[in-house]
Amino acid sequence: MCEAFLAQGVRAWRGNAKAWSGKFDEQLGSFGIDKDVLIGIQGDASGSVYVKSSNGWLDRTYEDELRSYKVAGQQDVDLIHTALKFRGIELVAWSRKNGVVCVQTNLFENDGDDHTNVSGVGVIRLHADGRVSYGLEGHNRCPLGYGPTLADGVPRSAREWLDLTQTTAFPYAIVRLLQCLTVPGLAPDMIVTTQEGFDLSKDWEYFILNFAGGHGGINPTHLRTPAIFSGDGVVSSGQILGTATAEDVGASLHKLLGAIGPGELPSLNFLESRMAGDVIAEAYWMGSNNGTSGSYAQELLQGTPLSCITGGGD
Repeated sequence: MCEAFLAQGVRAWRGNAKAWSGKFDEQLGSFGIDKDVLIGIQGDASGSVYVKSSNGWLDRTYEDELRSYKVAGQQDVDLIHTALKFRGIELVAWSRKNGVVCVQTNLFENDGDDHTNVSGVGVIRLHADGRVSYGLEGHNRCPLGYGPTLADGVPRSAREWLDLTQTTAFPYAIVRLLQCLTVPGLAPDMIVTTQEGFDLSKDWEYFILNFAGGHGGINPTHLRTPAIFSGDGVVSSGQILGTATAEDVGASLHKLLGAIGPGELPSLNFLESRMAGDVIAEAYWMGSNNGTSGSYAQELLQGTPLSCITGGGD
């Protein structure tokens, strides 16, 4: 990916670690003093792309600037297009302002600069009540392969998106992409994932070198994991639950172990076959943000500024 950006005159750096700081306490500017783009890898098959805005590293870089990125001495560069046409890239997601995330995919493996096999743009919108809608712009090829009944712009809860997309090529992608691209303090400016058989690690696998296509993507082979619960506290013998998230499992184990105290997140309690709420919505959208009243969704939609760095404030 660095090579793809460098070929366009964009100064890119991946570094020699999978995260900028284990404590997330260092500003991006300390890594990117002389760089335009920083790339962090999660699980080899996906990467977070941080882009230096016209105001420096303190501001997020949104779609308009990503599409026309200023490079000294040459024409503006479309960073989204540059990433999407790179060999082996499957998906690129990025942000507009105020709770809107966009996604586009390469429909076929590309083998050069010709890049006509791209989907339309999928548009994910966060609503003030915490629900999420998804629709299409451009031609009608959905980047996630969802049918018209899902790409209809109708707001749905996180739980509904999980249940409705579990058998698709990108289960739960609507919610996961939105979360990753709007989380305060850590949100990248673009997310890229790879096609099957490709990864972003190149020579950074220290022990097994480049095994191509390890993990970290948002397709079913990277997401679906069976789990079996048995023993004291598991009250519904023989129960099978079709969908659950990692958050569901964690919250339920927390309750099973008796570790939930006053004010903590309630478990979805799938061990008792009783889906009482939505951990994602309650934790991320519906709770207060930074000690203020109202939901994070409401604050985001009102234009509360978000930074792509941490340290020095919230």
